[in-house]
Amino acid sequence: MGAGDSRVFSPTEKELIIEQAKKMAKVQVGLLPDYAGVARELQRLHPTLFGRGAPGMQGGGIGRQVVRQIVTRAPKGEVSDGRGRPPALPQACLLMIMAAFTSVVSTRATLVSAPMLQPIAIGIIISAGWGGLLHEGRKRRGIFVCSVEYIRSLIKQHGWKNVRPCGDTRKLPENWETLRWIMVLRLAYFVLVHSIPHELCLNGDHTGIMFTMAKGKMWITKAMHESKDKSVNNHGDKRQFTVLTTTSAAGQMLPHQVVVEGKTAASLPKFGKFKISLTGKNTNKEAKVSVCFVLAALVQAVTNITSFCTTYNHWSDNITSKAYITDVVVPYFKAKIETMRAINPGRCKPFGEQICVLIIDTWWAWLNIVPWVKQ
Repeated sequence: MGAGDSRVFSPTEKELIIEQAKKMAKVQVGLLPDYAGVARELQRLHPTLFGRGAPGMQGGGIGRQVVRQIVTRAPKGEVSDGRGRPPALPQACLLMIMAAFTSVVSTRATLVSAPMLQPIAIGIIISAGWGGLLHEGRKRRGIFVCSVEYIRSLIKQHGWKNVRPCGDTRKLPENWETLRWIMVLRLAYFVLVHSIPHELCLNGDHTGIMFTMAKGKMWITKAMHESKDKSVNNHGDKRQFTVLTTTSAAGQMLPHQVVVEGKTAASLPKFGKFKISLTGKNTNKEAKVSVCFVLAALVQAVTNITSFCTTYNHWSDNITSKAYITDVVVPYFKAKIETMRAINPGRCKPFGEQICVLIIDTWWAWLNIVPWVKQ
């Protein structure tokens, strides 16, 4: 298969086409070559190679134009690759190289680039007995140069794609679409029955922020591209800190909560004087102490952060989640309700009576604090 899933015929397949054309030419002496007739006969005699549904055969199988192209080119010999010389590597060696590439990429152990694949290809060429093609040196170039550009060209020919990686997302339940629709209906019900304004409907979620960003792209196989699978093992587990971001259904971004690795406020940037908001041992299996802070006084430079937390591994837990509720969510609801009622008292009920919504996922720490939130 070539570019665009077009058929690339092997020498043996070309020979079948040429021989069939010669046989029919002997019968039709003096007539113009019947390429269409040759195509129909090839489809009948070799359906798996040239018939309807054969690999790379668009429509009803091999056509007149393909047969004509191969037959007329046959007297010219092997067509060059556009650089003035025929392909240097045999097909068997190319298959070995692509098999090795596929094995490496399928492990998803790291981001795989063309320079990483190049020494693998060179090693296979040498071990397969074709190392003499590489030994002429860079100046003389020799017969063949296994350059990075050649590696990129080779894997592109096999339908590989160069993409940006993402974490492994294969944790969704099979009925996730149904569960999502049920959540939407539940939210619509709450908003309707309790007359909840958009400003009082929040959605919060965590994200990891890299201290040193993992830049660049990687190569994935054609099969991985078609399944939209760009995952890399442990890709998100790098040196980082956690940010809990929140937005309202009205489009307002709330101040964030940040979680860094450490035990005291000394782990935090020197924005000003911190005071402890909440501390305690998390209910994770490690049962480590987590501490959350707020600034003792408003610092204009960090108005986009309200809650600062330190944990033993920079991950959020049930302690940081409680601090998020007390230091971010509740103050927002209180301030927003007071502002809305000051403009229009009928817009919502007073704070403490008005029903509000916070949308979160089913992460263990969220589930852990649900009874506490209700209380």
